[in-house]
Amino acid sequence: LHGYARRDSSVTVGTTLDASLPSVAGDADRLQQALINLLINADEAVVGTDGDRHIHVVTKLSPGRVIVEVSDTGHGIAPS
Repeated sequence: LHGYARRDSSVTVGTTLDASLPSVAGDADRLQQALINLLINADEAVVGTDGDRHIHVVTKLSPGRVIVEVSDTGHGIAPS
């Protein structure tokens, strides 16, 4: 989450990070950009929301994979 600046101080960002994750092979710049894009999208989703404005990032290990989940309390994507 380093380098990510929220536009609105009423948005909270929480984390549940698995400290035992192995290193991930990949392009660090591309991985960072993908995560920043997810955080920006989540931030935009909660900015117009009344009530709780929260973004949560979870990392965990699944067999053979490192998983990163970004969730938010925004309205979600319209079905249309």
